[in-house]
Amino acid sequence: MPRRCPASIPCLAVLACGILSTSPFANSSQAVLPPSGNTAHITLGQSLVPLYGPWKFRVGDSPISPVTHAPLWAEPNFDDSAWETVDLAPKNGALGPNMGDRGYVPGWTAKGHPGYWGYAWYRIRVELQSRPGQRLALAGPTDMDDAYQAFANGSALGSFGDFTGRRPVPYYAQPIMFLIPESASTTHGDPASSTQVFAFRVWMDPNALVTPADPPGGFHTAPVLGEADAVSAGFQIRWLELVRSYSSWAVEAFLYALLAMVAFSLLLFDRSDRVYLWMGAVFLLTAAYSGVGAFDVWTMHLSIQADSLITEDILGPLAYAGWVIVWWVWFGRQRPAWLPRAVAALTVVYMISYAFGRELFFALIPHSVATGFEIVSLLVRLLFLALLLWIVVQGIRRQGLEGWLVMPEIVLLGIGVFHNELALLHVPLAWFPFGVRLTLAQIANLLLAAALALLLLRRLLLTVRRQRLIALDAKRAQLQSDFVAAVSHEFRTPLTTLRTITELLVQNRIPDESRRQQSYVFLDRETARLHRLVEDLLDFGRMESGRKQYRMEILDAFQLVRATLSEFHEQAQASGFNVEADLGATGGQSEAPIQVDEEAFRRALRNLLENAMKYSPVCRTVWVQGAVQNHHVLISVRDQGMGIDADEEQAIFQKFVRGHAAKKAGIKGTGIGLAMVQQISEAMGGEVRLQTEVDVGSTFTIVLPLAKQ
Repeated sequence: MPRRCPASIPCLAVLACGILSTSPFANSSQAVLPPSGNTAHITLGQSLVPLYGPWKFRVGDSPISPVTHAPLWAEPNFDDSAWETVDLAPKNGALGPNMGDRGYVPGWTAKGHPGYWGYAWYRIRVELQSRPGQRLALAGPTDMDDAYQAFANGSALGSFGDFTGRRPVPYYAQPIMFLIPESASTTHGDPASSTQVFAFRVWMDPNALVTPADPPGGFHTAPVLGEADAVSAGFQIRWLELVRSYSSWAVEAFLYALLAMVAFSLLLFDRSDRVYLWMGAVFLLTAAYSGVGAFDVWTMHLSIQADSLITEDILGPLAYAGWVIVWWVWFGRQRPAWLPRAVAALTVVYMISYAFGRELFFALIPHSVATGFEIVSLLVRLLFLALLLWIVVQGIRRQGLEGWLVMPEIVLLGIGVFHNELALLHVPLAWFPFGVRLTLAQIANLLLAAALALLLLRRLLLTVRRQRLIALDAKRAQLQSDFVAAVSHEFRTPLTTLRTITELLVQNRIPDESRRQQSYVFLDRETARLHRLVEDLLDFGRMESGRKQYRMEILDAFQLVRATLSEFHEQAQASGFNVEADLGATGGQSEAPIQVDEEAFRRALRNLLENAMKYSPVCRTVWVQGAVQNHHVLISVRDQGMGIDADEEQAIFQKFVRGHAAKKAGIKGTGIGLAMVQQISEAMGGEVRLQTEVDVGSTFTIVLPLAKQ
């Protein structure tokens, strides 16, 4: 099992000595003398020294002394000459093969005890000199498997891990220091030699054996002995390094928690898309995984077994299953319908196989059976990866680019899931830039978070765009419905009148000749109006499709306006309106030649006149003005009607759009008149301008360029 606390003992020793170099006792520090026999000779001032050896080592547990009722192997007079000799000095530049920590030495499984788990003992005899009243302290190893008790000359100094139960409860390695009793570490009077025997009773869980490239077993770094203040300074430095080293876990937890909030908030934009709910849940699981990891490394509230049970046996499998469902929903898959149930079953199988395969309950099954469960958990992870790849391949076949954009996320997810197995390929698993521990899995997870954030942003933009299109389609459908209703009304009313008058004429029920003549005039006028309405609709359809052909010719704008007003005079009088025209020119110019389609120009002007009368319920006068300014002809139609709201000035020129005030007043219309005026003006190289104020009136101006003579 990879340990979460890297060691850097030599660097810490240098730092601690540097901190204390200003002390008046700094010069009393002596070099370590070469070992003589089985005793290391050390002279101590205000300094600290790693205890590289010679250590005596033995697997198994000590019998209890019938006299002291303490472990016999902790006694200073115990004969350990038959034990193995172990050197904890690291090789130059030695790095942990799985964790990348400095000062690393392999455990006992690489030194003649492969596959062994349980108790083992380390003993070292140290001859040292210290000043009277000088307090000494011992810093425990910062990387080891898994728990230990420390003794000095047979006296218990303390422990790392809980040894009160039937089996020890280990925690992730942390810095720890023990004060050595003063009576055992100094001699009263002048400095004199004293001998200390330090013993460590070590326990390793069997689940530590499953780490593929990190030979477990006992100490991986050497304990440190020294003056209490120096050891305390080094202890504080190691704690700061531990917090800094695993700060990446907290950052990762924060990022995924933030992504979870983003994913859940996206439900406000599209409640029908379940992928945001599933993705938010997976983000929360990942954030909890990293957060619990940092919490367990920095505290001793959860044991290694409890941490593995929560993170690797519960949160991990749920996250793997969640990713399968996320991409299943992402690509809108519906078949096979049994896949979600299969994912749930695989999750349960993975939880059970991992718990027994990693020997989290090693007292229940033998190690050989646990190996079989470990193989099953690996196969289940491979099945999860195969399902993910199959879903993405199906997504590529159906959606193309969307599937290819998801493929990098699956690769990164696979690296995170199988990072321990990659150690078998001698792939580095950990780096320490600026003292911050970054594992391959964390790097993959951070890149995955960035890629997923981009995918979520892209999906959000697509969702917003789709919702806008849906809203536009709904609005367009409503406008078209209003248009059909308006056109139906425009046709129904005159057709009903025409049919009634026609029936009266056919049945000879209008005996008076003058009244019959009036009926004929009315029929002619209404028929012409219906003809114009039909032509307007047909012309508008041709304009929309780009099939409208204009017959352009150079004509005088003012003469065209006069001719149109002359034709419109009778219709205006019939509606009770008076049209006042003021057509002139500036600079002595009496003509205004423009290149236009005469029929289209007349239609545009007539639409503006009809609108002016339609939306002027009180004032019965419409003003038409013409002028030449800046090489352009300006034809304005002004009314004193209800006006148009400022927020509708642009939309009013869109097809089928009618002002809110007109709808509220119940004024009928097709909603294509102004759109047609704008298209005709633009086709002739001009534009339409609008000046309006609610309850004051509106002025529509057609601006066309003067034709070149």
